[in-house]
Amino acid sequence: PTPIIRIQPVGSFLNTPGMSFVTATVAGDTVGIKLLFTSESNLPPGTNVTLSLPGFSAPKRVVESVSSVPFAISVGYWDAATSKLRLEVAEEIEAGEPVTVIVNVFSAIRLPLVGVRKNQPDITIETDSPLGPIPPTSLTSVAPVGSFTTTPALSFSNAIAAAPSEMTFRFTAEMDLKAGDKVSLELL
Repeated sequence: PTPIIRIQPVGSFLNTPGMSFVTATVAGDTVGIKLLFTSESNLPPGTNVTLSLPGFSAPKRVVESVSSVPFAISVGYWDAATSKLRLEVAEEIEAGEPVTVIVNVFSAIRLPLVGVRKNQPDITIETDSPLGPIPPTSLTSVAPVGSFTTTPALSFSNAIAAAPSEMTFRFTAEMDLKAGDKVSLELL
């Protein structure tokens, strides 16, 4: 038997989908979204490109968007029950064509109060293309906002109840911190 060297991908984004934010980003604030992807098969008109955004919210059902492929994607629909943004393909997108979609900040999509982790795996993209549907796929690049992931840790020099003790709070920020930023620790 001879191994096959190259298989044409169908129904795949390979390693291209990514998401960042086009406005100042603070957890809980409204934000513009920049989505990048390249489909390995054509996306005909009527195809839905769906972005799953857990924890995000929006008051509007219809959102405005602009794509780098002229007239390819100009409108999206927000589903509050599932936190999914469905972008409708209006003009054919050719296989291998890089696409950038900007969701306008005036669409009022709000970041989760807990922030967004770097490359958060449950932020996914999928299509229902008749030429090769793409199942929910984690984005390869997601910009972080106000997240410490799972790193926050609190330890005590004297771990005895009701005894005086020094506390050490450790964390790794997934976003840039600059002079003047405040990190608060709330003890209940």
